Amino acid sequence: MPITRKWLNKGQKININTRGWTDGVLITPNTNSQLSKNYKLVVWNQHNGKSNNWGTKNFNVILQKNNQNVWKKACEIPWAPKRDLSKEVLLPGNILFDKLLIEVTSFEGLGGGLSEVQ
Repeated sequence: MPITRKWLNKGQKININTRGWTDGVLITPNTNSQLSKNYKLVVWNQHNGKSNNWGTKNFNVILQKNNQNVWKKACEIPWAPKRDLSKEVLLPGNILFDKLLIEVTSFEGLGGGLSEVQ
């Protein structure tokens, strides 16, 4: 299962289209990032379009520095057919990191996926 790598500039929003089977999304800032205050990450679930038969139930948000986990949070995200639902996750402002990983840990139906990460 591939991990999609995206470069993230300060203040930039990215859309990640996962098309079903995915293990996670790796977001790498262009420079070392330390947030000056708490920011929120908004993770949007998917429902598999017209089929409405799968999506993510739980995921982890992991911050890494030099490939070592420096912060991790387990999250539950709502899922329902024909509904675009999201989960807001507060990121700590006092941790220096160079990677953000979203790891799908459980799913509804045939597989997990996310439609967007802001």
